[in-house]
Amino acid sequence: MAALFSFWSCREKMKDEDFVGVWKAHDGAVAKLEKNRIAIINGINLANIFSNENKIVDITGQWKLTTDFNKNQVIEINTDKYKFAFYISGQGVFGNKRPWNLYLFIGDPDDLNKYLFTKDK
Repeated sequence: MAALFSFWSCREKMKDEDFVGVWKAHDGAVAKLEKNRIAIINGINLANIFSNENKIVDITGQWKLTTDFNKNQVIEINTDKYKFAFYISGQGVFGNKRPWNLYLFIGDPDDLNKYLFTKDK
């Protein structure tokens, strides 16, 4: 039990500042998360978020670092038309160290097919 606690305590604390910047996906989609909590997402394929919508769009809205129903930290995107959350993964054996990645599951999460965004340097 002590070993498990020590692994958990090594988890790096996520802060809003960690996510401010430009995030890019392999298909050319770009998510810009600004300090003022504005999210500008260009060229995102809605089929990778909502399986029933297959079109590429630009989205502007608000973002926040919050927790989902499983108590996992996520980046929630909220616009007039869409609401979704980027899951957060990190490096290391437990994926709990910087640098962070943002991702959405494409289709069934059990398939582990991810729409991955990495921070542009």
